Amino acid sequence: MGNSFALVIPSGSTNNRPVRVVATASPGTLVHNATSSPVDFDEVTLDLYNTTAVALEVTIEFGGTTASDQLVLVVPAKSLMRAVDQGRLNNGAVIRAFCPTAGVNLVAKVTRVQVS
Repeated sequence: MGNSFALVIPSGSTNNRPVRVVATASPGTLVHNATSSPVDFDEVTLDLYNTTAVALEVTIEFGGTTASDQLVLVVPAKSLMRAVDQGRLNNGAVIRAFCPTAGVNLVAKVTRVQVS
């Protein structure tokens, strides 16, 4: 039997809507808590949209808050950009995001992979 796949709503989202990044420092706004399984995993794609007229620096905390877990990106004004493409996490790892200035929305797509 093969692996099973299910789309899940990101933990930080309400009704699968975009997550408004409101945190200005670490720890960031909750985006998603990965599956607690040590074997199964969540495959996560993150897109950022800057709603302002100036470029904004956004930090994605992908699994932790240390420097090695952080992805720092500059999102151009009024632009959508892919931040993470099918990143994999498990064991309850958490994804968070912060931006020193309000104005970024984050759209997450999560596919839960149950390994069999």
